[in-house]
Amino acid sequence: MDRTQERKREIDAAVADIRAIEQRDGITRSSLAKIRQRLIQLAARTDLLAARDFPPPDPAASASPASTASPRTPTTATRSMPIPRWAGTIPPRTTTRPGR
Repeated sequence: MDRTQERKREIDAAVADIRAIEQRDGITRSSLAKIRQRLIQLAARTDLLAARDFPPPDPAASASPASTASPRTPTTATRSMPIPRWAGTIPPRTTTRPGR
């Protein structure tokens, strides 16, 4: 069995175990501790979860005009959007609560 198939099998087994814990115990501190331990057990399998199997994305290939545009560069939408006359006249929302 190659590493990809074994990784999928181990992850599927961990997900099944976690779902069984949640079904049996619900979401409690105790069940979350059990789920955490199961995830730590899976993460310890460094032979299946090697960094070389998950290379970072190529920044040049994934860059889009939307993500590379300067936040100070106005876009067509911001230039053509009218600003209402009442903008800036709305009082700030109070953060105090009654009785405090």
